[in-house]
Amino acid sequence: MRIRRELFGNLLALAGTLVFLGVVELGLRVTGLPKEGTLFLSSKGWVRLSPRAASRYFGGHASLVPETRAEPFRHPKPPGVVRVCCIGGSTMAGYPFTYNGTLPALLTDRLEAALPDAEVEVVNLAVSAVASYTVLDLARHVMRFDPDLLVVYSGHNEFYGALGAASRVRGGLPRPLILLHLRLQDVSLYRVIWSLIGRRGTHGRPPDVTLMARMVGQPCVPRESAAYRRAVRIYAANMRDLARLCAKHRVGLVVCELVSNLRDQPPFPVCGEDGRSPAHELFASARERERKGNALEARTRYVQAKDADECRFRAPSEFNDSLRAIVPREGAVLVPLERRFFDASPFPAPGYDLFLDHLHPNLEGYLLIAEAICRSMEDHGVLGLGRRAKGRCLSLAEAREAAMVTQLEYAIAVDKVRRLMAHWPFSPDQPPPLFVFDDSLSALASRYHDERLAWSEVHLLAVNFFIRHRRYEEALDEARAVLKQAAGFWPAWLKVGDVHLAQGRWREAAQAYRTASRLDGGRGHSLAKLGAALLASGEPKKAAEVLEAARRPEAGLSALDRGRAAFLLGRAYAQMGLTDDVTRVIEELAHSPETADLAELLRRERPH
Repeated sequence: MRIRRELFGNLLALAGTLVFLGVVELGLRVTGLPKEGTLFLSSKGWVRLSPRAASRYFGGHASLVPETRAEPFRHPKPPGVVRVCCIGGSTMAGYPFTYNGTLPALLTDRLEAALPDAEVEVVNLAVSAVASYTVLDLARHVMRFDPDLLVVYSGHNEFYGALGAASRVRGGLPRPLILLHLRLQDVSLYRVIWSLIGRRGTHGRPPDVTLMARMVGQPCVPRESAAYRRAVRIYAANMRDLARLCAKHRVGLVVCELVSNLRDQPPFPVCGEDGRSPAHELFASARERERKGNALEARTRYVQAKDADECRFRAPSEFNDSLRAIVPREGAVLVPLERRFFDASPFPAPGYDLFLDHLHPNLEGYLLIAEAICRSMEDHGVLGLGRRAKGRCLSLAEAREAAMVTQLEYAIAVDKVRRLMAHWPFSPDQPPPLFVFDDSLSALASRYHDERLAWSEVHLLAVNFFIRHRRYEEALDEARAVLKQAAGFWPAWLKVGDVHLAQGRWREAAQAYRTASRLDGGRGHSLAKLGAALLASGEPKKAAEVLEAARRPEAGLSALDRGRAAFLLGRAYAQMGLTDDVTRVIEELAHSPETADLAELLRRERPH
């Protein structure tokens, strides 16, 4: 009897504990806590990747968690929308480019041209410094948003990325345990515990060290080591499971082979005696064979040098071997990037001609990846490509023009890479890629990073620079680059008007200012500029109507700007022969010391 009472008491205590935990879990979900590790946020029919979604994989390592880009998409998916989700690490995210030069943006340009009858929606779900576990976990969760296609580029972070085999963040744990851990991350209470545990390891490294360096747990990973074999095995298993997940949900899957800088990235000076290793000898041998004109042998040695580099920031060839064996067998599409990059390079192996650092492509490299994805989709009929008469893949030249990657965008990317390469594990003797920009553009790129300027703000500052130097087409390029990302961004339309105004293209300026005024709700600044353009184009009556609206208190102009608008209004009255109105404006301007000089100027201009 006593045993039964004890058993009943234990069961009651267990039930009470489970009820308590259930109540806590329900409370956390209702309140939306914890924010850390929440993958997606939704509001009013729109969903976006949470800015702190990556903490799901990094735990409480606050100094390591990269922010994700919040690109909203609609849920449920509207009819007629073709949704393509891009998943991977920093290369898929588009590093070091910010918007227009990223791989998802370039892929958007191509798919919109290839599928003109569809509304194409390319969602960038990439997260820097994550291994294939994250790709698999994100793919599992994104299935509920009804994607038509997943495009994946992942593998370079398999050693040092979050949950990687040699990573500082939970590296080396058995795969079943990590998969269970990721499943439990769906439980809010578990995420709280995981975050608290992780915070124990957040200290000990200086904050100025790059994310790339902070992620490393085991710097040297020899090919015969357990960590190396584990990484190869886990990568193959995760990519296989990814393909099967997509097949189960009837979602298309396109997987890219991995490419990296072979010719201009020596083995990292980390492993071996004094930073020298057999990999360095292979690299020196490749250079020597290239100098002697033996391109085939040089290519082979460059690949061998990369594979022998025990500092595993670049994926070894075995990863591509795994993709070639798994992806086609599982019914997915494999993009043969390695061959495309070798074919596109004028050298025995790709280097700074297609890359900006050890593995992130330059614009030409990203354009090449986007083209290869589109061609592979055509070849396999993915999303109907290759069977639609109206659409086609853009040529490289067309894609380059559509990308709208400006000089400033490139300067920002290069500045970012130079900052990265100034730190471990790069050698101080390794030269960065050579680019020459106007000093003012280089200064703007530095300000963008140092002062954390908004991307749109720094591009509009570049418009001012080009206007001052009468380089009007380049000024328009900078403004249009912003409008490509945000067509309703009225400050960019004001800059388009400024460029046309500086060239004396009054009607084009007026049209741009009119668009800005419509978008900003009739602010005084845009109305005043529109009035100036209309006045210059010989339409004083329309100019007067707009300038009168600009001077109303609700338009928000300062006293000085209202005076300037009044001066232009006086000129409009003069052109219409309204002398009494001109006199009234002169008297108004003369009352204020700030605008007295404008009153005198208008008095001299007044017809007698």
